[in-house]
Amino acid sequence: MQRLDSCPACGAGRGAEIFTDNDLTGNRTLPEALWRSEYTLCGNCGLIYAAWRQETSVATPYYDLFPELEHRSYGVYPPPEGYRNGKLSVARWIAGILEANGLLDEGRSLLHIRCDFGSLAQELAKTSPGIKITGGDYFESNVRFARESGNLEDVYLLDPAGIETLPGKQFDIVVVNHMFTHAIDLQSDLKACLAMLKPGGTMFVYNEIDFMETVNPGGRYFRLAPVNNYHKQLFTPGSIRRFFEHAGLELRSAERRKNTLSFILTRREGAAGKPATIPTAELSLLKARLERWGGYRRSWIRSAMRLKPVRAAYRRMAKDPAPLPY
Repeated sequence: MQRLDSCPACGAGRGAEIFTDNDLTGNRTLPEALWRSEYTLCGNCGLIYAAWRQETSVATPYYDLFPELEHRSYGVYPPPEGYRNGKLSVARWIAGILEANGLLDEGRSLLHIRCDFGSLAQELAKTSPGIKITGGDYFESNVRFARESGNLEDVYLLDPAGIETLPGKQFDIVVVNHMFTHAIDLQSDLKACLAMLKPGGTMFVYNEIDFMETVNPGGRYFRLAPVNNYHKQLFTPGSIRRFFEHAGLELRSAERRKNTLSFILTRREGAAGKPATIPTAELSLLKARLERWGGYRRSWIRSAMRLKPVRAAYRRMAKDPAPLPY
């Protein structure tokens, strides 16, 4: 485990701890690397981040646990129909935004980071067949299905330790799927994405709202459930915009779909990044919401430990004689 001494987005000194737990904290039979997060609020840019997180050297075994701990269909081959339909729905949304912004001219190249089973490639094959697409995903089951279904031939397995550049390759469009929330090394992943973007190219980012409304009682997505331990950065609309601007990216447009925000960004060579400083009023409002949310949380029994699938997963892991490499 490592403890960050500064904000991973803006580099400001360590902020104020706001809560310690994540969705695995209630079971101490698990290694500390799974249940310790210590979420912290950066007083400079407003990012909420896990001060404690895995070293990149153990990212692969950490992500090997993802399908079981998350109880999702990421590691299943072939991907279940419900999983595929959900991803295709998102792909149609993305394709529509890219088309509306004039980004799908024939002959352009596109890299999709966390491409699942090639859902966006499948959609663009119908609407924009002249786009040359490359994809990468964490899960072998998705990569295999993308190849065998014919959705995506140029597809590779992502390294959970961080996004790796593809030597000699740059793209007109880089589509980034929820990467910055999960990134163990946020700055390295951003630099890798930018390194694969052609000068004047476009980056399309879609990301969970996380604490945009989660901590706002009365908000549509208000919840008291513990935070997903795989979420290392909890962005608000303000903090993610400041993160991009600090990196020298120019925001062209932003849209929202249910609990997901999307951004179209361009990179101008030699452009200086803007200071990533949260306005005082926004910081005060965020602190007030967090304090109110914390009051609700302290009076609430963690629901995750009452869920049978979660308890079953904990029991299986506790009985596993093989030590986890943390």
